[in-house]
Amino acid sequence: MFIRLSKMLPLIWRIRRPMLVVLLVMCISPIIFFSIDQAKDVIKDERDTGKLREKGKVKETMFGFKKGLKLTFKKGCKIPQVDPFSPGMIVQSVQLYIVLLIFQKSECRLVKDVLKDVRDVTCDYSNINYVNHRNYYYSYLKSVNGEEPVTLDQSDHVKVECTGRDLRFPNVSVHWRGVKTGFRNITLGPDDKHPYNVLIICLESVSHAGFIRNMKKSYKYITEQMKATILNGYNIVGDGTTGSLYPLLAGKTESDLKDPNDIGILPDNPNDLIFNQLKVHGFRTAYFDDMGLVTTPYQFKFPSPPADHYLRPYSLARRNGKPQRSLSHHCIESAPQYQMILNLVKDCLELDGKKVIFSLIDDLSYENFTFVPSADDSLLDFLKMMTAKKMLEDTMLIVMGDHGPRYTPTRSSHQGMLEERLPFMSLMLPHKLVKARPSALKALVGNKDVLTTPFDIYVTILDVLGVEEDYPPIVVEGYDYPRGWNLLTPVSKKRSCGEAGIMPHWCTCGTWTNVSKTDPFYHQVPHNLAEFINSMSDEERSQCIPRYLKTTEWVVHQTAEDYQSKLYNYFQKKQLVVNQAYRGDVTSLDDYYQMRIVMDPGHAIYEGTMIYIPGKDFFMITERDVSRVNAYGDESSCISETHPHLIKYCYCNNSAHSNNQIHKKIKKPKYSDDLFRFSFL
Repeated sequence: MFIRLSKMLPLIWRIRRPMLVVLLVMCISPIIFFSIDQAKDVIKDERDTGKLREKGKVKETMFGFKKGLKLTFKKGCKIPQVDPFSPGMIVQSVQLYIVLLIFQKSECRLVKDVLKDVRDVTCDYSNINYVNHRNYYYSYLKSVNGEEPVTLDQSDHVKVECTGRDLRFPNVSVHWRGVKTGFRNITLGPDDKHPYNVLIICLESVSHAGFIRNMKKSYKYITEQMKATILNGYNIVGDGTTGSLYPLLAGKTESDLKDPNDIGILPDNPNDLIFNQLKVHGFRTAYFDDMGLVTTPYQFKFPSPPADHYLRPYSLARRNGKPQRSLSHHCIESAPQYQMILNLVKDCLELDGKKVIFSLIDDLSYENFTFVPSADDSLLDFLKMMTAKKMLEDTMLIVMGDHGPRYTPTRSSHQGMLEERLPFMSLMLPHKLVKARPSALKALVGNKDVLTTPFDIYVTILDVLGVEEDYPPIVVEGYDYPRGWNLLTPVSKKRSCGEAGIMPHWCTCGTWTNVSKTDPFYHQVPHNLAEFINSMSDEERSQCIPRYLKTTEWVVHQTAEDYQSKLYNYFQKKQLVVNQAYRGDVTSLDDYYQMRIVMDPGHAIYEGTMIYIPGKDFFMITERDVSRVNAYGDESSCISETHPHLIKYCYCNNSAHSNNQIHKKIKKPKYSDDLFRFSFL
């Protein structure tokens, strides 16, 4: 059978061959025609692309590809050759210039080097206007061409949008957008002929010892070349930045100026600070800080600017609602934040009129104290500039820290605790003042080793400015001397913390002794502190989880060496009456108990100081007597905007790991009413 089939195949091929050829042609014809059509399209695309470049138009094929594409036929993948300057693909490209605009006092203009590469430049300027510490708005200022200058008149800060054409790539459009800051023209009040300026450079979280360790070049120059007076006994009087700056810039504590229940809730009154008060004397005033500029939260809530020149609107516009950590850390354009602040101070010093300038450099040490030495050279250069330009002839210069580190690992040591309370403070009097009043410098130098406070710096500044008569001294009831002492006059070497208005929690003068673990107070006092800490967040209990006492690290005791604990020094009389915590005067010395405890959730570390009145047999404590000594991150984010005064106490329900902690049984401490009558004031 197979033999017969093999003989028949040649016969079948000869008979059917024409038919098979026709079928084969019919099958391959569509493929040939499609390939020829595709090749024609490629050739046509090649020709059309050149024509369309001239017309500036591009049509799309049925597949959505731009006809500005060349296809190179090779085996495997056909790689398209893309024309980067195809007209249909020219869109607004962005080319950022590190420095595009420069300020000269109140005038802003393009950098000339920019115009070498860009033509047809148009810039639109808008004022950045302050509403409050969280809000701002834009208002149109001016549109200019080329290097035409713009003069600031309504705000120190502007938003700028510039467009132009790149000369190297004519089809590329340059678009730059940013915010800049300068100094608008202002009308100064009548000059009262006050001869001196005051400049304060404050470094966040830099202690006396920390400045010597980390700013070696600047410290050497300040002490050896500038002959500054270093206050070795300079002691803070309150917690954190605001606890230090209110006494320094207002001469009063925040508690003096506000009802205790309103602290952290109501806005800060800008007229409480010295700046606006000095305008009537013809001073130009400035308040520069980089708090909130990139990473750190803002401390003050001013409903209006506290000084003529205020950086907060610039900070708000630069962040433009972005989260704190969404911007580049530590740099503004091509300069470190601290350099930007120093540049602003330098420019402000060169403006007309007498000036009072406060600057706070926060970014160096708020999150990482190891950055502080990086500013040493810049501060040194700034100090040398002031010397070279003879600015110290009529300017009082203060270089200081607001307080020492609060959250570093070394804070847990005894020295770390002391350094928090002993910030750096150096003063340089105007040379003209020293010549006119030699006794002032002699007294200042004589006070370098006595107890001093921010209250004293405030009073001393008033004397240098010649306005001390407008501000009557504040005397703590029960004492013979004012709370703030003019350091250009001799200060008693026997001055106590009570006389200086320093509460025991912040006083570094006394001697503390350890309380034995067998002493009932060792266990009772920490439980009292833990209960007080939980009571602080009671008002937001729906959002804040109660904490429980985990461990007690230490308890120490001190018997008052003077009558600083007369309750007038701590608590307003109206508070005592309202809380019914105290009746009559204290005639006996009181005991103080200080402790460090750890509370969960969150492993929160607190230090607190309680006053124990043996004659009345009860303890008292206020919010001012409690410190949080480890970083709390975002654990209180649920109330940080609405209740910032609770951030060191609150652990939010939505905090990390809270679900594992919230159901843990919290043991409420038991109190012996016979021994401890505990009062929260």
